[in-house]
Amino acid sequence: TRHLGFDRREVDDLGGGTRAHARRGLVAYVALTVAGIGLLLALGMGTGDAVLHALAAISTGGFSRYDSSLAAFANDAARFGVIAICLAGATPFYLYYRARLRSWRAVLADAQFQTLIAATAIVTVAVSVLMWGADPAPGWRTLESAVLTAVSAQTTSGFSVVPIAGLDPATTAVLGAAMIVGGGFGSTAGGIKLLRLLILLRLFHLVLIRCSVPGATHIPSRLAGRTLEPREV
Repeated sequence: TRHLGFDRREVDDLGGGTRAHARRGLVAYVALTVAGIGLLLALGMGTGDAVLHALAAISTGGFSRYDSSLAAFANDAARFGVIAICLAGATPFYLYYRARLRSWRAVLADAQFQTLIAATAIVTVAVSVLMWGADPAPGWRTLESAVLTAVSAQTTSGFSVVPIAGLDPATTAVLGAAMIVGGGFGSTAGGIKLLRLLILLRLFHLVLIRCSVPGATHIPSRLAGRTLEPREV
């Protein structure tokens, strides 16, 4: 529950806390949807397309009214606008509530948010290199396709700007791994969630540490300054 943004009082009163959390989630969802529609309209997308693609992006559903998905838009800014909304949907929703109560520094310091940005950057670099390797004529279009495809995969939204079936096996494997991990816990993204990946990496790190210290040494299982509960492990 704490990973979904519940505070200690709401955990004690699970019924009331759940209702309060649901209201916060609904407010954040509606606000992000309205902001997404406004962004796409400002970037030159038509009203119908802006509404449909904003709804599909914030829910990381990836549905488009066009068979070629985002490739149907000649407006590069509109494409990146849709992908930016996907990132907003893949961010844990409790962070928006936390930003309103505290500051954006709390959001930027969140382990899941930092991992989302880092994972997206790593996948983008990997896909860019692989695409350039398959097409020896690098250029802006290749980089743009790599960025949009990588972010779409990490957020599990499924928007595309290139025919996915035509990608080489290595690129497909990278995109598949990104989709398996997915976005933040408490977001609309799919996958196993970044939080579980962080816990898994932390446990692997602890195994290595415990192999190099005396057996009686107590090493707590901590993640982002908080002790992991046995149930989480």
